[in-house]
Amino acid sequence: MAEGNEDTMEQFLNPSFALVTDAIIIPPIQANNFEVHPAFLQLFQSNQFSREDDYDPNLHVSGFLELCRLHKHNGVSTDVIRLILFPFTLKGKAKEWLRNEPEGSITSWDDLVIKFRNKFFTLSKFMQKKREIDHFSQNDGESFGAAWRRFKGLLTACPQYALQEGDNMVYALLIENF
Repeated sequence: MAEGNEDTMEQFLNPSFALVTDAIIIPPIQANNFEVHPAFLQLFQSNQFSREDDYDPNLHVSGFLELCRLHKHNGVSTDVIRLILFPFTLKGKAKEWLRNEPEGSITSWDDLVIKFRNKFFTLSKFMQKKREIDHFSQNDGESFGAAWRRFKGLLTACPQYALQEGDNMVYALLIENF
């Protein structure tokens, strides 16, 4: 080792976790006794998202929000609960993505969702979903109710897509067969 460098092999083999940073800034919690029950954490961990999956990130966020509705705590905002619990729903490349986000770069639930969707709901996925919505039609023998549920499912899978005034032909096709 060079003169003046006092690092030992033990220090190299046992790195400090002081360098580990957190991208998510959790706002102050007003409750004195806030905790997340381990069984509740298991519920979130049973529905994890990974980039390797062919699972839709928009559906993941939607399912996550459904689970969050089950957990309320006085003095803790829904955003704080979401920011605390969302990392438990990630694994693999998705967890790695969150760990690699710059320290303190996520300050709200909206920040987290925007960054998550930008990373995992790629432009090609968006264009594919948009095409499915744009070219939607009721299948032969499909009831109006079933077609409507299928259409609403497409919209849920692509919340970034907003029907414009001239795009009402999808509704017209459905209503035509009602």
